[in-house]
Amino acid sequence: MRLSALLLLTLTACEHEPSEVETELALEHAHSEARTRGGNTCIADTAMIIGSDDRTPGLTAAQNGAARLPQAAVGTLDGCTGTLLDDRHVLTAAHCLWDYRKDEARTGFSRSRAVFRQAYNTTYSPDWPYGERVVTDLYVPILYTTLGNGELKRSFDWAVVRLNRPVSFEASLPLEAVSNDLLDGTRLYSLGYPQDLGSPDVWTVSGVRNGGWEAWGTGLIKHDLDTYNGQSGSPIYRVRNRQRSIVGVMVGSPVDDCEKGHVWAAKITDEVIAQIDDILAFDEDAAHDHFAIGRCESSDKCFQEMVISF
Repeated sequence: MRLSALLLLTLTACEHEPSEVETELALEHAHSEARTRGGNTCIADTAMIIGSDDRTPGLTAAQNGAARLPQAAVGTLDGCTGTLLDDRHVLTAAHCLWDYRKDEARTGFSRSRAVFRQAYNTTYSPDWPYGERVVTDLYVPILYTTLGNGELKRSFDWAVVRLNRPVSFEASLPLEAVSNDLLDGTRLYSLGYPQDLGSPDVWTVSGVRNGGWEAWGTGLIKHDLDTYNGQSGSPIYRVRNRQRSIVGVMVGSPVDDCEKGHVWAAKITDEVIAQIDDILAFDEDAAHDHFAIGRCESSDKCFQEMVISF
């Protein structure tokens, strides 16, 4: 079995989303506790702005943004950002799906209707422009759910969700395992849906790798790309020969490392790519060799009645 066997949870959906008032109060509380040290604005679990805020708006409807990569492959996912790997699977951050403090899926995924909105942009109202797809399955690395908090746990902070049906506009970004030596000096890019910039539309940012490690088939990229709530799960990608490829997943960092100028991303390694390939070509009989499989009979009993097979 591979080192970070995956947990598959099949979900049932019902209606509920956090209200705008709840979201605004949460952000107001986070801002009230903000600490700015050494020119970096670092708010626990909320904001990591390294130096000045370098985020810029994505393309609008007038610029045909929803039909152009990389924007066409990215969308909103229950308060986070996700990236299409094919027409039914979305890459995101594990902490967007799994609350490790409670050892269960987050409320949006366990007892309500979690949706993915491809290339979401309010200028395309009312369809944003491709409508929405409901999340039915989620795959989380087992080691993310079991390791204590720290750099090793966050290196497993990636996940994949499966949608109830294919998206209407085919767009995706490929994965690439790149050595740290090759990443040094390479411009890194990201785009996602921050909750602090006045609209739910996509914003972009770029920066460089400034630390990190790789070992045991996993790894962590430390970088200086600005991020805020909502950008978790965003792709960290590079451009080579005019081709984009995902090298990491935005996961944020603790306040003390943010103050040193570091934001974290779960690194895409050869092992991670192999596991995601298993997900995309999921064979239930073969999956027992690599995944822990959970079945949800109902939203209330999904986690209590999980069956683990190895």
